Amino acid sequence: MQNITEKDLFKYIFYPENLSKNIYDFISDNKPNFKNELEFLQNLYDEMQTQIPDSIVEKLNKRIASLNNFKSIILEKDKNEYRSGHDEYCLAAASESTEQLKCTTFRDKESNYLLKLFFGKTSNKLYIFAKDKIENKKVEITFLPSNSKFTFSTNELPFSFDENEIIDQIVLNFYN
Repeated sequence: MQNITEKDLFKYIFYPENLSKNIYDFISDNKPNFKNELEFLQNLYDEMQTQIPDSIVEKLNKRIASLNNFKSIILEKDKNEYRSGHDEYCLAAASESTEQLKCTTFRDKESNYLLKLFFGKTSNKLYIFAKDKIENKKVEITFLPSNSKFTFSTNELPFSFDENEIIDQIVLNFYN
């Protein structure tokens, strides 16, 4: 018996002209031995020959484009409309806080993205929250009006930065 590989069976169905005559004849003579594999490949080949309606192709193309092309997302400073109204701090065991933190929240008009900036004495941290998954994306953040830009991966959140500046808007750009 000849040694037949999956590649040979694939070529038998999809590209019989690229298969040597010996192997082609051997598979043809021994079809019952490869029945399941050949049926599967034949069904796959038949499905690939089926014409996909243009409406479905158009929907797929739009979906792929939307996944790959993120537009700029403009985040505005939150007006604190969602605050609970409690401005007092409860500290564990009445301990003194060694670092004063200031938090600023930014969100887009549709509230799909929320960005929190925590400003401390020694470092600042940035957190991004989104309704849709933004895993494994490269992010470019621009602070306005200074136009300071930072690029990092969403896997690196929270992102730390040293700049202390006035920030009125933030522009987010996501890339694959």
